[in-house]
Amino acid sequence: MATRKKVGGPVTVAGKARSAQNSLKHGITQAALGSTEQAAVADYILELTNYYDPQSPLEKLQIERIAIYRAKLARLYQVEQVRLELVRKELSSSPDLVFRRLGVLSGVVKSMTLEYIQEGKLHLPFGLVPKQLAAIDAEIKANTVSIESEAQLQKQLPSLCVFLKGYQPLEADPSATLLSKLQLVSKQLNRELNTLDTFLGKWRDIIEHYVWAKEQLVSQKAQEDEIEMKELMRHVSSSYPMKEERRTRKNAANDANNDFSLLPNYLKGFGELQNYCKEAEQLVERFIVAKNLMANSVMLPVQESDLLLRYQTTLERRLSATIGELLEIQKRNPVQVASEK
Repeated sequence: MATRKKVGGPVTVAGKARSAQNSLKHGITQAALGSTEQAAVADYILELTNYYDPQSPLEKLQIERIAIYRAKLARLYQVEQVRLELVRKELSSSPDLVFRRLGVLSGVVKSMTLEYIQEGKLHLPFGLVPKQLAAIDAEIKANTVSIESEAQLQKQLPSLCVFLKGYQPLEADPSATLLSKLQLVSKQLNRELNTLDTFLGKWRDIIEHYVWAKEQLVSQKAQEDEIEMKELMRHVSSSYPMKEERRTRKNAANDANNDFSLLPNYLKGFGELQNYCKEAEQLVERFIVAKNLMANSVMLPVQESDLLLRYQTTLERRLSATIGELLEIQKRNPVQVASEK
């Protein structure tokens, strides 16, 4: 039976050097000092030498050990601060962590809040601004008289009409009535607030234009098919009733555009949007407070924190013991004793 060849580790000097660093996470326990630590050790040695004035090789050795432990402790504190800062940055780049703490998992209000936090403002549908939306909502809530014509619509809901006159839906005819415009706006608004369960924000115009362009291509193809069909039906004597049927459907659509009995349904979306905006504003405040509290209370994972604490305790004990040994050696040094006398 063939023996299986054992797979060994790296054989080259460079490979062995890389392999030796496989489990290295922060370098606190490594024997070799980095360039930054070496510079710190040199500064500490100079400072300690000037103060303690070592006379013997043993005193100089103790001072070097003290400097090394002190440099490693400084690095340990730096590593801990860097790790905490990384955790805080992760919190800043992951707003879902804060939303989960607030109990907000999804929905239009969450999307609005996130856009407000990231962009500093809300991109409301159809070019609306919060102040304009608030005025429209106030007019709708104050309106108690039945509206049966565009004249009454302009009189009782002037802010809404100003908005409708300035807004041109992509699929609307330039000469469309205010009511027909409102119907299109209501349809789009209800779809976004109630169907998508999200808030498109600044991407809305791009998406809307893309969808409209795609529909235009489909419509163009339909028109070409209709022209072709007309050519085929030109010699058919029963084509007249079909024209009448199309005219009837068109008239029915026009009647729907002039049906003011559906006006309350068209207006509901504005009230819903205003309520969502208010909720989003309140959630932004809660989000900021919660995020600050979470950032201030950030702690390292238990396992990592315990490991760093053990390193810190060990280094502090070694540093303290080494300082004590240095002082004891200097007490027994005849030159030091003579100078003190």
